Amino acid sequence: MALEKPGSTDNGQTLRDEIEANAFTGVSGVKFNLSQGQLDQSELEVYNVVGDRERIIGNWSPERGLFQNQSSNKGGETDGEYKVKDPLWPGYTFDKPPKLRIGVPTKNSSPELVNADNSSERLTIDGFAKNVFLKALDVLPFRLNNYEFVALPNMTYDDILCSQMKEKDLDAIIGDITIVANRTNCVDFTLPYLDSSVAMVVRVKDASTNKLILIKPFNWLLWLLFCLIFAATTAAIYVFLEINRTNQTGEGDETGGGNRTSQTGGGDETRGGNGASQTGGGNGASQIGGGNGASQTSGGNGAGSGTSQPGGGNGTNKTGEGNRNNQTKGEYRFNPFLVYKMDVMEINSTSKAAGWMVILTSFLFIFIVQVYTASLTSILTQAKTKEPLFMDENELKNRSLSVGYQNGSWVRGFLIQQIGFNPSQLKGLTSREEYNSSLSNGTEKEGVDAIFDETPNLTLFLAQYKPHFMMTGPIYQSGGFAFAFPKKSSLALHFSNAILDMVHDVETYRVLMAKSSLPTSIEDLQLQDLK
Repeated sequence: MALEKPGSTDNGQTLRDEIEANAFTGVSGVKFNLSQGQLDQSELEVYNVVGDRERIIGNWSPERGLFQNQSSNKGGETDGEYKVKDPLWPGYTFDKPPKLRIGVPTKNSSPELVNADNSSERLTIDGFAKNVFLKALDVLPFRLNNYEFVALPNMTYDDILCSQMKEKDLDAIIGDITIVANRTNCVDFTLPYLDSSVAMVVRVKDASTNKLILIKPFNWLLWLLFCLIFAATTAAIYVFLEINRTNQTGEGDETGGGNRTSQTGGGDETRGGNGASQTGGGNGASQIGGGNGASQTSGGNGAGSGTSQPGGGNGTNKTGEGNRNNQTKGEYRFNPFLVYKMDVMEINSTSKAAGWMVILTSFLFIFIVQVYTASLTSILTQAKTKEPLFMDENELKNRSLSVGYQNGSWVRGFLIQQIGFNPSQLKGLTSREEYNSSLSNGTEKEGVDAIFDETPNLTLFLAQYKPHFMMTGPIYQSGGFAFAFPKKSSLALHFSNAILDMVHDVETYRVLMAKSSLPTSIEDLQLQDLK
């Protein structure tokens, strides 16, 4: 207590100064010094821990680094400095483990995922797989920085995993390696660091060459039904009108003795100007148009008896509607569809059955026009929406069309064994440029009509060539991209846990994907057309 709070007397301060000034070397060789009131730990003991065992292998100080003090059997005095003892490594061995050898494929079909260049003396590696590996090293519960990358030959991944792992004495292989059942016999996989599936990419139909877009709103059965309805309805209206006209003609022949209507009425007709009078004589009713303010009278021994009509205009006969209807009535006999141009009330007065049929047919026609307009508008609005040339793989198999896949990929065996393609239909492709040229040429020009690959590769391909191609058909789930380790390697479990923690860290994982130009959102998946 006197050391912490010495009080007002000088004894406490003197005692404290004496203790701080005291310095000595302990039995272990560590110097004891309370300079400035704190223990001077300039020299530390170095422990080697393996499992639940520990052992001291030496000392460390900022001035001398690692060292070991050895005491003689006489008096325990120090007689020299030696190097630290050899540490005991995992596996209870004194042999220092070599650097971890990490294999990297060099085919570089998708540089965003893995891109290895061994053209120079020093191997350079980039891509999403490398970024994930380095981030996983930071997440591991122990420090692992003693490693080196090894370039692998350009061969299939099956051969790399099952042969190169042992031949090159590799401790791991990183890259766009898919977890496949038969590969688990050769290596142990980590958890997938990137999900993947198998999908199909085909050419896009050219919508501008579709000349039948005007009949697309209805299928051919509806068009045929509409034509039959209008043809039958028009024929029925025509028959009704003809029957009624024949009946009226027969009645007129029985009752009419003379001219039914006449402009002159068989007599003299005089027309006058303002204030003039006009008189019509003869058999039958007559109508005579007078001038402004004129009076009209009709007389004689006819069927009509002296009806007078004031003239509304300068010698005009009511309106022109009567003449046009009379003209249409004559024309529809040569073109039955002209009945729809006639006045409905006029038709109804002639034949009620024909009038009702015209009304119902007109309503039906209006309804069809509205539906057609709405459907055509929707089609034209979606004219820019792409339509695939093939909807699924069945048409490709039935027509024996050529299909492409990434050369050296496990997808070839999947297409043969699972989907049922003939091996003669398959063509191995190596780059996106070859994807583009082969799809553009088609089977007819020694190309392919579809390409099957894993979705990360296809997404990157469409980002570059989207205006001409699109992804379609069913999606087949795969194991995803992962790292491979030798069988029974303890590192596989540690890296799996590290990858799981990293994937759950959304922001960190998104930054890694964006750094490698991989899609990180729905907007990125809806790739913009290249201009």
